[in-house]
Amino acid sequence: AANLTDRAMPLEIAVLLLPRFSLMALSAVLEPFRIANRLAGRDLYHWRFVSPKAGTVLASSGLPITAELSVHDPITAQRVIVCTSFEPMAAAGRDVLCWLRRLDSKGAELWAVDTGAFLLAEAGLLAGRTVTLHWESIAAFAELYGKVETRRSLFERSGRVATCAGGTAGID
Repeated sequence: AANLTDRAMPLEIAVLLLPRFSLMALSAVLEPFRIANRLAGRDLYHWRFVSPKAGTVLASSGLPITAELSVHDPITAQRVIVCTSFEPMAAAGRDVLCWLRRLDSKGAELWAVDTGAFLLAEAGLLAGRTVTLHWESIAAFAELYGKVETRRSLFERSGRVATCAGGTAGID
């Protein structure tokens, strides 16, 4: 297998931001990619923010982040990071779930931080997988998606799906 630093083009990452996403979880997931780019002296990773509608998305802290793309815009991504927070399904309409299914069908890795596993489960993308999510949400998730195995851990990797508990767990 080729070493990551041998790859000519950066790995394309689509970061799905839903309203009231956790800024801490977003930072914890993106900072290791930024650091890897800096240490390599070039872009190994390139990310773009996506939301149900392009434009400003407010974090749970109220900090605005601009999503340059909507789920309706064409995008090619090798990795999708789903970043949500307290009410993960509030903005997860049919268009968002279809977008996740479309990128999954093209072979993208699916990562979910904090409560993002709710969206992946609702999209039907977690069958036979093991996941983790924020400890406050594990019981509710297990009740809704009983066929998906949950674990109380910082992160879980199950094939092309990776989940982490949120907050600083993304750094791990």
